[in-house]
Amino acid sequence: MNSWVTQLPERVTVRQESIDLPEPFEQFAARFSHRPGTVVLLSGTDLDCSRYHFLGIDPWLQIKMIHGHLEIDCGGICRVIEDDPFVCLKLLLERYHFTRSALDALPFSAGLMGYLAYDLKDVIEDLPRTCVDTGLPDMYLVAPSIILVQDRKTGKTTLSVCVPGQKDAQDSAVSRMSIQKVKQYLLAQPKPEAQSSKFYMDAGGWVSGIEKKQYLTAVAKIIQYLRAGDIYQANLAQRFETKFSGDPYCLFLTLFQRNPAPFFSFVQAGDHQIVSTSPERFLLQQENRVETRPIKGTIARGTTPAQDKKNSAALSASIKDDAELTMIVDLMRNDLSRVTVPDSVNVKEHKRLEPYDNVFHLVSVVQGELAPGHTGVDLLKAAFPGGSITGCPRIRAM
Repeated sequence: MNSWVTQLPERVTVRQESIDLPEPFEQFAARFSHRPGTVVLLSGTDLDCSRYHFLGIDPWLQIKMIHGHLEIDCGGICRVIEDDPFVCLKLLLERYHFTRSALDALPFSAGLMGYLAYDLKDVIEDLPRTCVDTGLPDMYLVAPSIILVQDRKTGKTTLSVCVPGQKDAQDSAVSRMSIQKVKQYLLAQPKPEAQSSKFYMDAGGWVSGIEKKQYLTAVAKIIQYLRAGDIYQANLAQRFETKFSGDPYCLFLTLFQRNPAPFFSFVQAGDHQIVSTSPERFLLQQENRVETRPIKGTIARGTTPAQDKKNSAALSASIKDDAELTMIVDLMRNDLSRVTVPDSVNVKEHKRLEPYDNVFHLVSVVQGELAPGHTGVDLLKAAFPGGSITGCPRIRAM
C-alpha cells in the first residue's frame, strides 16, 4: 500500500547562499506569482511572530486531495492514493531527508508549503459536510525547489536550492544549475507589466451564500445548544462572493499594504489562487518545542491616543472576551497534551493585548514539548481545525 513512497527521492540536498534582491521582497515575489506552485508568505507588523518573509517556487513535488483522493505528482509522474492523508504526509516526511551545505538558523529551508482546507476535518472525524460546491482541493501542498527567506530584523535574504536525488525524473533544470546560476536565473525574471498588475473587485456586490432566514435559524440552533450545555462557544461562518477580475497577487499586495498582519499567504495553484490574511498563529514547531497562539477578543483602535487607551482597557477588562479566550486556551491545551510530554503544556502568556493597525486583539501563548515518537503531522492532526475557528467542544460545535 505504501510502495509509492519508495519511488520518491530518498535524499534532498539543500544548498544555501545569501542573495541581494533588487526590490522589496513582496515586489520581487510578484515576478513568480503567475507560476503554478508558487507560495508567498509575508509577515506584517512588528510583533514577535512577524519576523520572516518566504517565497517558494518551481516545486519538484505536488500533493492534492480532491473528493477524498490524494494525488501525488513527482517529476511529472502522478499517483492517485486512497489513504489517510495524514498517514501519507507522515510517510513522506519520514523519507524526506536533508543534507545541508551549512547549518543555518532559518525557520524553514526546505519542505512543504501550501494549505489545508477546513473540510479536511472530515478525514479526522465523521462529520457532515455542509457544502461541497467549490470543487477546490481540501489539501494543496508543494515542495519548492527554490526557497527565499528574508529576515525582516536583519534585512538578510537567504536562497535555498533543494535538489532531490536518485531518479532520472528529478534531473530538473534547477538541480543541474549551480547556486550562482540559480541566482542569475531568479534575477533575470521579468517584472510584471504595470497593465497586468491590476485587479477589479465589486466592493459593493458581496452576496452571502445563505439566506437571512437560514442564518437566523442557525443562530437559534446555536443558542439552543448553548442553553442545553452541549457547546460553550461556536463560530458561525458564512461565505460571501463578489465579481473579481485581474491579478490575484495584486489584490494580495493591496491587502498587505493597507492592513498588515503577521500571517499573509498567497498560493498560486494554477486553476485557483488563495489569498489569505490572519493575525493568529495556529501551530509552530521548532525541534521539540510546540506552540499555539489562540485569539479571542477584538476591539477597534481609537482615533486619538486617549480613545486608544480607553478601548484597550475596555477589551482587557471584558468578562465576555476573557471567557471566550479562556475556553479556547483550555481546548488548545488539551489538543497539545495529546502529543506532548506529560505536564509540559503551559500557558506562557494569557490575555496579551496586541495592537494592530485597526484593532486590538487578546492573545494567549500556549507551549509544550513534543513527545518522543510524535511528529509535526501528529501535532497537526491532534489540533485540526483550530479551536478558535470551530468553538468548543470542537466536535460538537462543528
